[in-house]
Amino acid sequence: MIHENLDFAIHRWTGLKETAVSDRLDDIVVLFYALFGAAALFLGRRNLVRFVTVRRLVASGFALAFMMIGLDILTNRRDIATDIDLHSWLSVAEDTLKVAAETLFLIAVRRCWIIVKS
Repeated sequence: MIHENLDFAIHRWTGLKETAVSDRLDDIVVLFYALFGAAALFLGRRNLVRFVTVRRLVASGFALAFMMIGLDILTNRRDIATDIDLHSWLSVAEDTLKVAAETLFLIAVRRCWIIVKS
Protein backbone atom coordinates (compact mmCIF):
# COMPACT_ATOMS: atom_id res chain seq x y z
CA MET A 1 0.00 0.00 0.00
CA ILE A 2 1.15 3.48 -0.82
CA HIS A 3 0.83 4.90 2.68
CA GLU A 4 2.73 2.13 4.49
CA ASN A 5 6.20 3.56 3.88
CA LEU A 6 5.27 7.20 3.46
CA ASP A 7 6.97 8.20 6.71
CA PHE A 8 10.25 6.60 5.57
CA ALA A 9 10.05 8.42 2.24
CA ILE A 10 9.40 11.77 3.93
CA HIS A 11 12.37 11.26 6.25
CA ARG A 12 14.55 10.36 3.27
CA TRP A 13 13.37 13.26 1.05
CA THR A 14 13.54 15.96 3.72
CA GLY A 15 16.48 14.69 5.72
CA LEU A 16 14.39 15.05 8.88
CA LYS A 17 15.17 12.85 11.83
CA GLU A 18 12.48 10.31 12.68
CA THR A 19 10.35 11.29 15.66
CA ALA A 20 7.34 9.71 17.34
CA VAL A 21 5.10 12.13 15.43
CA SER A 22 6.74 11.89 12.01
CA ASP A 23 6.82 8.10 12.25
CA ARG A 24 3.02 8.13 12.41
CA LEU A 25 2.48 10.13 9.21
CA ASP A 26 1.40 7.00 7.33
CA ASP A 27 -1.29 6.41 9.97
CA ILE A 28 -2.54 9.97 9.50
CA VAL A 29 -2.84 9.31 5.75
CA VAL A 30 -5.16 6.37 6.50
CA LEU A 31 -7.19 8.67 8.76
CA PHE A 32 -7.57 11.10 5.86
CA TYR A 33 -8.70 8.24 3.57
CA ALA A 34 -11.47 7.43 6.05
CA LEU A 35 -12.43 11.07 6.58
CA PHE A 36 -12.53 11.63 2.81
CA GLY A 37 -14.76 8.57 2.35
CA ALA A 38 -17.11 9.64 5.12
CA ALA A 39 -17.25 13.20 3.74
CA ALA A 40 -17.98 11.93 0.22
CA LEU A 41 -20.86 9.82 1.51
CA PHE A 42 -22.17 12.71 3.58
CA LEU A 43 -22.05 15.14 0.67
CA GLY A 44 -23.78 12.65 -1.61
CA ARG A 45 -26.34 11.55 0.95
CA ARG A 46 -29.31 12.78 -1.13
CA ASN A 47 -28.31 10.34 -3.86
CA LEU A 48 -28.09 7.51 -1.35
CA VAL A 49 -31.68 7.64 -0.07
CA ARG A 50 -32.43 4.49 -2.04
CA PHE A 51 -29.82 2.63 -0.01
CA VAL A 52 -31.06 3.59 3.46
CA THR A 53 -31.07 -0.06 4.55
CA VAL A 54 -27.26 -0.22 4.36
CA ARG A 55 -26.70 2.91 6.45
CA ARG A 56 -26.11 0.93 9.65
CA LEU A 57 -23.55 -1.32 7.92
CA VAL A 58 -21.63 1.66 6.57
CA ALA A 59 -21.77 3.54 9.89
CA SER A 60 -20.55 0.45 11.74
CA GLY A 61 -17.79 -0.01 9.17
CA PHE A 62 -16.60 3.55 9.71
CA ALA A 63 -16.76 3.17 13.49
CA LEU A 64 -14.56 0.06 13.28
CA ALA A 65 -12.24 1.77 10.79
CA PHE A 66 -11.72 4.76 13.09
CA MET A 67 -11.05 2.42 16.04
CA MET A 68 -8.55 0.55 13.86
CA ILE A 69 -6.79 3.79 12.95
CA GLY A 70 -6.56 4.69 16.64
CA LEU A 71 -4.98 1.34 17.43
CA ASP A 72 -2.67 1.71 14.42
CA ILE A 73 -1.41 5.00 15.83
CA LEU A 74 -0.95 3.40 19.27
CA THR A 75 0.94 0.37 17.95
CA ASN A 76 3.07 2.07 15.30
CA ARG A 77 5.97 2.20 17.74
CA ARG A 78 6.49 0.91 21.23
CA ASP A 79 6.54 4.36 22.80
CA ILE A 80 2.87 4.41 23.86
CA ALA A 81 2.04 0.73 24.32
CA THR A 82 5.41 -0.22 25.81
CA ASP A 83 4.50 -3.63 27.19
CA ILE A 84 5.30 -6.27 24.55
CA ASP A 85 2.22 -8.37 25.34
CA LEU A 86 -0.09 -5.34 25.28
CA HIS A 87 1.50 -4.16 22.04
CA SER A 88 0.99 -7.59 20.46
CA TRP A 89 -2.64 -7.82 21.54
CA LEU A 90 -3.39 -4.29 20.34
CA SER A 91 -1.78 -5.14 16.99
CA VAL A 92 -4.01 -8.21 16.69
CA ALA A 93 -7.05 -6.11 17.61
CA GLU A 94 -6.06 -3.53 14.99
CA ASP A 95 -5.90 -6.13 12.22
CA THR A 96 -9.15 -7.71 13.39
CA LEU A 97 -10.91 -4.34 13.27
CA LYS A 98 -9.49 -3.72 9.81
CA VAL A 99 -10.86 -6.99 8.45
CA ALA A 100 -14.22 -6.46 10.18
CA ALA A 101 -14.58 -2.93 8.78
CA GLU A 102 -13.68 -4.08 5.28
CA THR A 103 -16.18 -6.93 5.58
CA LEU A 104 -18.97 -4.56 6.58
CA PHE A 105 -18.15 -2.25 3.66
CA LEU A 106 -18.18 -5.17 1.22
CA ILE A 107 -21.50 -6.45 2.57
CA ALA A 108 -22.92 -2.92 2.19
CA VAL A 109 -21.71 -2.72 -1.42
CA ARG A 110 -23.23 -6.13 -2.15
CA ARG A 111 -26.57 -5.09 -0.63
CA CYS A 112 -26.53 -1.89 -2.71
CA TRP A 113 -25.88 -4.01 -5.79
CA ILE A 114 -28.88 -6.21 -4.94
CA ILE A 115 -31.07 -3.12 -4.48
CA VAL A 116 -29.99 -1.72 -7.85
CA LYS A 117 -30.67 -5.04 -9.60
CA SER A 118 -34.15 -5.46 -8.09
